[in-house]
Amino acid sequence: MRLLISLLALGATAVSADDKMLCAEFNFENLKAMVVVKQSENECARNIARWEVEFTEFNAELCPSGELNWHVHEYAGNGIRAVGAEGSAPGCDGDVAGGHYDPTFACGGASQNNANGVCGVLRAMPQFPLDEDNGFVLGPYECSNEDQSGCEIGDQSGKLGKLTATVPTGRRMKSNKASKSSKSDDSDNKQKFLDTWINPISNIEGRSLVLHCCGADGCGPRLACAVLENV
Repeated sequence: MRLLISLLALGATAVSADDKMLCAEFNFENLKAMVVVKQSENECARNIARWEVEFTEFNAELCPSGELNWHVHEYAGNGIRAVGAEGSAPGCDGDVAGGHYDPTFACGGASQNNANGVCGVLRAMPQFPLDEDNGFVLGPYECSNEDQSGCEIGDQSGKLGKLTATVPTGRRMKSNKASKSSKSDDSDNKQKFLDTWINPISNIEGRSLVLHCCGADGCGPRLACAVLENV
């Protein structure tokens, strides 16, 4: 039932589109990165898109592990959390960027549809026929790279895995020891991902791409965000 709801919601917006590319540019003092998503007409028809992420500067004090969760959120946001600060970055919190973009009602913990009450309704609605063995329309959130159809469309880390913000070992690097930041001179320092559960990327234009720092105890509040804009 979850997959049927998701397919209906996804198909409702799966219209033909010209080749398109969006970019979220993180251009801050301690973090410089480009997150690009590309989609051809053929890929659009198959609910596929390609993501490329490149970090060119990153202050390790922002996130010592260098491991980041990343999501598309429902509204535009732009900002970064200062080194040593707590909570979500100004310009990126829930009042600004909202929850995860979730037009297929996958209803993870940070889905936009928690705030509007839809997820709660689906979790409480019995499946037909009414039978205690059938459970409810919406069960636990299950998202993986192997089965992206159970994911929120905006849950990129759930579908594709975490980002690595540090420059890989063996790359040519410039080190700024004073700020503990790293810069890469390598033009092929890109992380690439295939997203197989996404509607036309025109639907995420103007929304924010949000980063969270992850560590041994899980992932924290919103570290930084930038707006996905047409290129």
